Amino acid sequence: MIQQQQGEHPGARLKPILKAVGIAPSSWFAGQSPTAPANRRGPPKRELDASLRQGVVAFAARYPWWGYKRLAVVMRRAGTAVSTRFVHRVFQADQLFQTRKATLAELHQASKLFELLPTRPNALWQADVTYIHIPGEGWWYAVTVIDYYSRYLLAVHFTPSYAALDINEGIDKARGIRPTAAILPRRFLLRQPDRVSVGGRLAHWLALRSAP
Repeated sequence: MIQQQQGEHPGARLKPILKAVGIAPSSWFAGQSPTAPANRRGPPKRELDASLRQGVVAFAARYPWWGYKRLAVVMRRAGTAVSTRFVHRVFQADQLFQTRKATLAELHQASKLFELLPTRPNALWQADVTYIHIPGEGWWYAVTVIDYYSRYLLAVHFTPSYAALDINEGIDKARGIRPTAAILPRRFLLRQPDRVSVGGRLAHWLALRSAP
């Protein structure tokens, strides 16, 4: 119909015709534009020159402490016409990039920290203080104590203050409930001792305890 109107009125402009028939110009031109090919990519990468590639690998083995940028400069100074981009591609293809190795001190520290991980309940506890909002009561502090090995919640103590005495009271509550093989399956499990798990799953656990 639009083409027919343009044929009958050669001097008529397209946008007034679209407005008269109630078609948005953007919708009309979007339908007339050719569809672009999906996932259009650039030209394929050219194969690496074998001789130049061997030269880069030889220089990298001779100077392993240099990066690809400096290596490209040294190769050009030595008379080899090679670009920095080509050297970078060779480094990627032959995995010539140097990776940082852990020092003996770091390995020793990691081994000592691994030895500190608990292997049984009651070997290590973790306390956390979360600022949560209680409807009708305002903002309170929730002192939670969990067993680090089993990730089970031992005690929850709500307090309006952040005093050390209130924190100690929550820890004292946990000391009266030590996880054992008999009570562990019935305790509340915390997968991650952070604010999200303490704030979200704690509300569900408290709701279950208050249910008749």
